[in-house]
Amino acid sequence: MDQDEGRLLIDAPNLLSKMRAHFDGLAGPIDFIGAEAVLESLSSLLRGWHHRIESSAKPSVPPMLSVVLCGSEYQISASWREEAFGEATVVGALCTLIVDLVEAYVHSSAGRMCLHCAAAEIEGSLVVFPAASRAGKSTLAAALAAAGQRVFTDDLLVLDAAAGEGMALGVPPRLRLPLPEGLAATFLDFLERHAGLSDNHYRYLDLPGRLQASFGERAPLGAIVLLERDEPGTRASLDPAEAARVMRLLIGQSLAGDGFSSGVLADFHSLIGRLPSLTLRYGDLAEAIELLLHELPGRAGAAGAVSSPIEIKRWRAGNVRPAQGNRLFQQAPEVHAHALNDRLFLTNEADGSVCELDLIGAGIWNLLAEPVSAQEAVQILAELFPEVEAARIEADVGRLLRDLEREGLIRRV
Repeated sequence: MDQDEGRLLIDAPNLLSKMRAHFDGLAGPIDFIGAEAVLESLSSLLRGWHHRIESSAKPSVPPMLSVVLCGSEYQISASWREEAFGEATVVGALCTLIVDLVEAYVHSSAGRMCLHCAAAEIEGSLVVFPAASRAGKSTLAAALAAAGQRVFTDDLLVLDAAAGEGMALGVPPRLRLPLPEGLAATFLDFLERHAGLSDNHYRYLDLPGRLQASFGERAPLGAIVLLERDEPGTRASLDPAEAARVMRLLIGQSLAGDGFSSGVLADFHSLIGRLPSLTLRYGDLAEAIELLLHELPGRAGAAGAVSSPIEIKRWRAGNVRPAQGNRLFQQAPEVHAHALNDRLFLTNEADGSVCELDLIGAGIWNLLAEPVSAQEAVQILAELFPEVEAARIEADVGRLLRDLEREGLIRRV
């Protein structure tokens, strides 16, 4: 069916059933048009995320999300994006819809934030594993469940950084198929006994309540563990993680409804100072689980260092001196800075953007606490780094000033 035929099918009110769901915490409804199978599967999949269903949609109230059957494909649309995503199976539609559902939850109230991570409760506190896709976090979460630990998520966790808590959304772990090779027979048996909805690409687990946190359940954060998969046979290790890398991951893997404020960055800085931040390197999954369960609780008080050699100089008001024909630049006063190790993180209150600078960039940022020209910055850096070619310094300074100005972090004065 082509796009025009699909549109005709959608616009014919008597051909497709229309259902509307109102989920707790969402600012608007979700429409299901010809997609009762997706709605029924979503209702059976989610744990504790209450919602009520209407048999018809009121056209005067626009939905936040919609799932529409177009021929043999489900089209998932969101109010904040232009294009719709097509999925051929119910499980595929669920995979896309759940991510959109979580994003809708974040957008529905100011201050909400989600972290892309796996998370499990170990001895009363929540261990989060922030990571990008295909880092092994879903398989790790399933293995922790098989070891008797309560899983909060394998993908998205509501993060209350100020309170130091995480909240479950009630979505069970989802594994890619085929399963990885080399998994232990006992673990494979666990996965088979708790197999849920699946297609040729993904399988959701159907875990009992003692192993799966429901929507709204909270737990205090206990540790941040970065995942690094290694070659099979490599001995598992749990080592301190660099604070700047942890900050980079927290920023990069977070979804904030109203952007990153200086308060969010400060909360992340505080979390890194309070919680153990570790890197788990492993080649064997069973060995990694054993290490987490037996060694991690002993690290509860071993928070990472958040010191930095960077002494931050902040914007200062003052008279603008003559610039002798050169433009002067200065920090934007609404920008806040946090230093971790040899990195400086800047956040712009105006739009919630975040920028990371190295030591030299941090040095230029400090020069910009007062009005300074590009030529003066080049001269100062040339004196500090006489071994670096002047042309390179000039090019680097010019590029950084352009980038900072484009991001609204500095202004011409």
